[in-house]
Amino acid sequence: MLDAEEMANSFKPDDRCVMTYVSAYYHAFAGALKAETAANRICKVLKVNQENERLMQEYERLASDLLEWICQTTPWLENRTTDNTLPGTQRKLSEFRDYRRVRKPPRLEQKAKLETDFNTLQTKLRLSNRPAYLPTEGKMVSDIANAWKTLEFAERGFEEVAPLRVDASRAFRSFGQEVQTQMRHTRRMGQRKRNPTGSARLQTL
Repeated sequence: MLDAEEMANSFKPDDRCVMTYVSAYYHAFAGALKAETAANRICKVLKVNQENERLMQEYERLASDLLEWICQTTPWLENRTTDNTLPGTQRKLSEFRDYRRVRKPPRLEQKAKLETDFNTLQTKLRLSNRPAYLPTEGKMVSDIANAWKTLEFAERGFEEVAPLRVDASRAFRSFGQEVQTQMRHTRRMGQRKRNPTGSARLQTL
């Protein structure tokens, strides 16, 4: 069999040698192509697995953060005690409005993102023939939904009671002012009865 240099210098190389070289090159390149295809598939599988793992970790982190916030906020909503003064009751109501307008909306978006990420992850795992993702205990989507219902129940209770407390505080404050006015009027009348001459002089002047 001729080597490569002899074939290059030969005017008409042997056909069998040419076919042998062509066959060798074909098998060599075919093997390299198969190896490259296999490597690409492995990289793709690894990339998908890494993305799924990232989504799992992100879900766990967001679920823990949201559940912790719900656990801290629910007792605050359930605690409707005030200092029984109008300013104190109004301050409590102002804090509740701040919660509704500022603090709650981002958490509602976080809850929606959790549900979307969970469904997306389960779909990716199913398409990859992987087992379904099971969050750690207490962090299922249903657990978060139940905790959110408890939060909103406490919120509705606060919303119903707080305005009534403000109205009661205003009424009590108004009543107190009326009582003080009546007491001052009674004291002046008592002073006039004890000193009618001085009262008459003051009226004359």
